[in-house]
Order: sequence, then structure tokens, then C-alpha cells
Amino acid sequence: MDMSRDLDRLAKCHAHWRRVGDRVWLALSLIVVLSGAVVWSFSRNMEHLYSGLFYSVFPFVGLLYNHFILFHPGRDPLKTQQKLEDLNRKHRKDARTVSHVNGSILLIASPVLLMTKLCEVHS
Repeated sequence: MDMSRDLDRLAKCHAHWRRVGDRVWLALSLIVVLSGAVVWSFSRNMEHLYSGLFYSVFPFVGLLYNHFILFHPGRDPLKTQQKLEDLNRKHRKDARTVSHVNGSILLIASPVLLMTKLCEVHS
């Protein structure tokens, strides 16, 4: 089995998604900045312009993270793939934990809220 062909295909796939991700993050940054500028042009309130600039920092940081850290072209494609799989596994575990905590809170709070509502109705 030729591993170089698989590595080339994996590297091309990562490069493709790197370009797509870069464009998406850059578009989000520009949309937020432009929306702040449009609102500022109508209201003439500088806080709207500063808010647009401030909130565009998050997509820009996402762009830098994806471009230079996650999908860095100098990285080994297998290590990048492993890192993506580890991140996916961590996100799924975190989602399960959050759903368990939220479900537990609802399970504990439901009878209390029901009793409170019943006491209000009968008063």
C-alpha cells in the first residue's frame, strides 16, 4: 500500500479546507466590520463603529488559528488529521457533559418549579 498517495490526498484535502476556512473567517470579519460601519453611518454613534471593530476580532483570531496553527502547510498531514480527530472527540465529550449537566438541572428544578406554580394557582 502506497502511503505517499494517501498523504498527498490528505494534504490536498487539508489545503482545500484551509482555503475555504480562511475565506469564511475573513468574510465574517468583513461582514461584522461593515455592519458596524453601516449602523454608524445612519446613527453617527461612534460606539457602533467601535463595536463592529471589536466584534470582528473573534473571526479574525479564528482565521489566524486555522491558518497558522491548525492547518499550517508545513505540518505533517497525519499529525493534523490526528489533531482534528482529537479535537472532535473532545468537543463531543464536552457536549455530552453539558447535556448531562443541563438535563440534571432540569430534572432537579422541574418539581420545584411545578410546586411553585401550583402554590401560586391555589393561593
